[in-house]
Amino acid sequence: MKELREDPVSKFKPSPISAPGFLGSDTGTASIRDIIDTDYALLEECGLTTEKVAQALELIYRKCELAMGDPVTFPNGITGELIDIRGKLPCPFGKCGTFAKGQVTLSGGVLHAPLIISPLSLHLIKTHGFFQGTSSPFRIDPRIVAEHLMTVALP
Repeated sequence: MKELREDPVSKFKPSPISAPGFLGSDTGTASIRDIIDTDYALLEECGLTTEKVAQALELIYRKCELAMGDPVTFPNGITGELIDIRGKLPCPFGKCGTFAKGQVTLSGGVLHAPLIISPLSLHLIKTHGFFQGTSSPFRIDPRIVAEHLMTVALP
């Protein structure tokens, strides 16, 4: 399990740097540690690790990046498309650097709602085990990854 030195909730709430914030409806109701622990338990149930999930999502991101904005069709009727956005975002955990604002939006097929993968979300999962709070627009639900995206990422 990833170590969390502090629970700097203010860095995760909506701000000028990240308009929607990172917590979604978990704002004020759950600590960052609680969110991470809940998602970690989901991963364990599915036999996955944050490293495996990050690797699979990064592969999906790279495939869309190589398509240079053209839609990419994955198994299960899922389509991915890179949207290149200028600028960078800092990691809310601090001292981890900044990450490009570009994002891949996955939609269609077995996905009931669009799922957004960004360089920052990849970092948050891989380094901190943080998938973001419930209903955060950038949340990547571990159960959705386990059920639908792990096979999509396979070559």
